[in-house]
Amino acid sequence: MNVKDISLKAAIRKALAGSSSLQPVDTGVLVKGHQRSHVEAALQELYQAHEIYYCKIIRNGSARTVWWLTIQVAKTESYWSSARKKAKAAEAAI
Repeated sequence: MNVKDISLKAAIRKALAGSSSLQPVDTGVLVKGHQRSHVEAALQELYQAHEIYYCKIIRNGSARTVWWLTIQVAKTESYWSSARKKAKAAEAAI
């Protein structure tokens, strides 16, 4: 991965800031000022890294792809795993 790839991905992330599944950004907007094949490759890498999602929209015989940032949610402990930890701690205290 070279510096151009990193700066292109940063530019894509910046362009997608504030996007959501209800307010996605069209590929055409992301391509402006860049080579389309490079943008599409960077988008696929970001998608494979689970940083962005996409949807292909087909309307009246024409297709377009829209993108948005994923929401990063911190992993939380499940109820059962925390209950097991508490039970083990209580057994150890006895």
